[in-house]
Amino acid sequence: MSSQSAVSVPAPPKMTLKEKRMAREIKKYQQSPHTFLPRATFRRLVSSVTEEQCGAGIRFNSESIKALQMAAEDEITTVFQGSNIVAN
Repeated sequence: MSSQSAVSVPAPPKMTLKEKRMAREIKKYQQSPHTFLPRATFRRLVSSVTEEQCGAGIRFNSESIKALQMAAEDEITTVFQGSNIVAN
């Protein structure tokens, strides 16, 4: 008989109900093709910041607001991923 030693791999720790709910919510937002922040709110934020920094009179078309929003949400996601790595 050949004796093979079975290496037991510890099972991953079970997730609490709160962790399961958070994982479901994260997966839902990751699979959604929509932006996380409402467009009108983001447009007001961009207008407010540009008015503070550059003065009144600067206008943005919808495509530029959309590009800014996508870039901002990608940056926020990257920051949160980094903070999650540091936290664990």
